[in-house]
Amino acid sequence: LHLETRSRHYDIGGETASTADRIEIASGEATGSARGARYERARETLLLESEVRLRIGAGGEIFRASSQRATVDLGRDRIEFLGGAAVESERSGAMTGEKVVLGLGPGRRVAALAAEGKAAARLADARGTRELEGGRIEFGIAGGKRLERVRVAGAAELRSVSSTGRERLRGEEIDLDFDPAGAPRE
Repeated sequence: LHLETRSRHYDIGGETASTADRIEIASGEATGSARGARYERARETLLLESEVRLRIGAGGEIFRASSQRATVDLGRDRIEFLGGAAVESERSGAMTGEKVVLGLGPGRRVAALAAEGKAAARLADARGTRELEGGRIEFGIAGGKRLERVRVAGAAELRSVSSTGRERLRGEEIDLDFDPAGAPRE
């Protein structure tokens, strides 16, 4: 983890470092910036206080994320984006919510992606576009390589557009399972 800023305060006894200034971040395949940060060595966490913008390489895919603030759990390879959070993949879509969680697994592949609080997601591929909305959206990702399952809960809605037409589905909960080729299972 490499952090660059104009000023910082280090508390030796509490093993924390903090700054209110803009901070530039680099760690492996992740780069970005924020305004204000606090690093807690004992908890292996980096709290990004505002104006968070990150670019994360994971499993050959690039994700761009922004939020009002974020918590980076370095020990668990997990980032919680909080307040107007958005995570967008260059290949497969986007997810927004008041909170978006991105978790990495073995090989730095995406193992978990979920949003809550006015959650929305857009998935696009050769078959068409799917837009999802609800109180909470969870993506199940098989081996960090492919979307296996989507669960939308709380006033759930799915809008799908493909060459075969348009579909709209509403309910308290929507569960979608995908086959290995990425097509929804019947």
